[in-house]
Amino acid sequence: MKIRATCQECSFGPLSDNNLKIGIVTIDQKGLYHFKCDKGHNNLFQMQAFPFELLFESGLCAIKEGFYMESILSLTASLENFYEFFINISLRINLLPNEVVNSVLKSMALQSERRLGAFICLYSFIYKRYPSCILDRKNVEFRNKVVHKGYLPNESEALDYAKEVYNAIRYEYCNLLKNYNDIIFKYLIECMAARIKGADSPVGTISFPLLISHLHVDEMQTRDFNECYDRVKEYYNYIATD
Repeated sequence: MKIRATCQECSFGPLSDNNLKIGIVTIDQKGLYHFKCDKGHNNLFQMQAFPFELLFESGLCAIKEGFYMESILSLTASLENFYEFFINISLRINLLPNEVVNSVLKSMALQSERRLGAFICLYSFIYKRYPSCILDRKNVEFRNKVVHKGYLPNESEALDYAKEVYNAIRYEYCNLLKNYNDIIFKYLIECMAARIKGADSPVGTISFPLLISHLHVDEMQTRDFNECYDRVKEYYNYIATD
């Protein structure tokens, strides 16, 4: 992903030094961005976002750049991570201690089928209906063909899959945010604190306008997938010409 960021040290200097552009930045396993500004200042930032939000954005960026297989991997990871997020928040809503929640999630961390089964059972128990955010057979077969058989999808196939994932996450995420925003925000703060634990330098925070985001629930409710992808193309074309 390509983003704009302001150097923490330069931001306290003259106004002309602000809004320093950085090029391609990489996010590490802990969700932190590292970059060095034009004056040689080292910076460490984290995104104010959940992993599935970043993974979905990464998937659309991969389509924009022509990496269609990689986009399927990111989008699939985003949806599976959302299932885990739903389980986490649902257990917290029912006042389970953090250590119990963590133990439950750890038991299914490496097995996507176990996580999916837990999600379906928990969702059905809470809402008394089968979840609508489960991919249909056609999309599951397509995903498996890409992930397990090395099929190389084209742009149209990648976009169709991204649309299904977007709609699957959007509706349920908006419902959670409308009803349990305080619990979700508290969990986000815990996640962000865990990311920077042990960091050997100050860590700043970036609030990037992600397409799936706890910060923009009203926009998510009304914005369709085509608008999302248009925005990705517009933003990254802007970055490329800057």
